[in-house]
Amino acid sequence: MSVLLNIKEYEEPAVKICPNGTEGETIELGGLLICLPKRPPKKQIFGYKESNSMQVWRRVSMPQELSRIKSMDEWAEMPRQFREKFRPYIEEEFRRRREGFGFITTVQLHILRGGIT
Repeated sequence: MSVLLNIKEYEEPAVKICPNGTEGETIELGGLLICLPKRPPKKQIFGYKESNSMQVWRRVSMPQELSRIKSMDEWAEMPRQFREKFRPYIEEEFRRRREGFGFITTVQLHILRGGIT
């Protein structure tokens, strides 16, 4: 949810666009002040530990075993051990969906923001 926010350094209020309520850098875009969400922690930024030449966009592939499941019914029919094995992966993907996905390409941080409700 977007809200108007008063910021000390500016006379005009800024639009706060973070779905989680965090406050990061404030930028001016076409005369409108926008308060960006807080930068994600380094461990959540894809490619952060890579050398500059390796900081390129790469698709994060779904585990092969998981890609065979086509419905929630199939997921529910899988053994508990199978579901527990992939729980961390699934929880991380839902976190990215909610909060966004940060990645670096040649030292430039990019963030694909999650759903804004």
